[in-house]
Amino acid sequence: MKNKYDVYIFIGSDEKQVKKFVKELENTFPEDYEREVYFADETPVSDIISSANNLSLFGASKIIKVYNFEKHLKQLISYSLNP
Repeated sequence: MKNKYDVYIFIGSDEKQVKKFVKELENTFPEDYEREVYFADETPVSDIISSANNLSLFGASKIIKVYNFEKHLKQLISYSLNP
């Protein structure tokens, strides 16, 4: 059985509104999901993709949030199409 991966991309100039949408979406997932946060301007894309490839250590699954992801946009979209 193939695993299902959901990828949500929020882009906008109103950072407050984007954060609100992200928080609302995150609240729809179970509390036992592990959460990780990365800032693309500080984190190599290989580290972010490696995290996505590794299973959650503490929960059923995990949520990975990447801020300022535009720097790695091509690599992250490519990964999301074929994890």
